[in-house]
Amino acid sequence: MTKNKNKLLIGEDFRQKDPVKLYAAIKANSSLRFNEPPKALQIEAVVALAQEKHCFTLAGTGFGKSRIAEMYSNLYDETENPIVLVLNPLDSLWDNQSPKVFLNNHIFHRRFLNEQFLSRVVLAVVDEAHMIYMWGLVASGQAKGLNSHGKIQDLSIFRPGYGNMGAKLMAIGAPILLMSATCRPQAIDSILVSLKI
Repeated sequence: MTKNKNKLLIGEDFRQKDPVKLYAAIKANSSLRFNEPPKALQIEAVVALAQEKHCFTLAGTGFGKSRIAEMYSNLYDETENPIVLVLNPLDSLWDNQSPKVFLNNHIFHRRFLNEQFLSRVVLAVVDEAHMIYMWGLVASGQAKGLNSHGKIQDLSIFRPGYGNMGAKLMAIGAPILLMSATCRPQAIDSILVSLKI
């Protein structure tokens, strides 16, 4: 990861080098903030992120993958306004979230390349990470036999760009959390190579 001296730091209690103590501190913090106890896989993912490691979480729908980003952001001082950048490629998932922002939109690039904005990005989350693989196949022309790419909206500029976003994510200098409920081992390997993880 790129080190930026102006980057926000996680709270002192969570700068533990000992993974057992860090696990306990994250579990305690999350238990205080949420109505249900955190799951072991959620805590393990947050431990990895707190150690500035990228993380791929493969868990079923309804498991609580989105809670991982919340748990991680809670390790920061709220007054510093940490930013968790969430990239979600599927239209149906955006129905009750903030408006769409396309990776190739000039307004997004101007904001995204702003040093003050980047210094506050503490985590990049890629939801439905298997789509990096699928749309990467579209961009490379290897998806001709896939029925899942027959929809008109999959022909837009954003979709193939999503398959090649590794350089943009790595430039952030923050840990990356990839999440999916449906990702084959071959796809996971390709995604990790694509993102240079």
